[in-house]
Amino acid sequence: MSYRVIWEDAALDQLDEIWKATNDKEGIRNTATRINTELKFNPLVVWFRVVERMNEVQVLHVRTVER
Repeated sequence: MSYRVIWEDAALDQLDEIWKATNDKEGIRNTATRINTELKFNPLVVWFRVVERMNEVQVLHVRTVER
């Protein structure tokens, strides 16, 4: 089973701003592609926080989507 991935306009606008501000356009394109692929075939809900001072992304909770 696969899911259709829909990006809200606000999220697309944010991605566009990131795209404009980065020198690593290929990295952003690859990341967006990975997000779409993962959500299409294996959607998970993940809560996380970024701790800049420690250069960490802390995963707080994860669950599968109810089918």
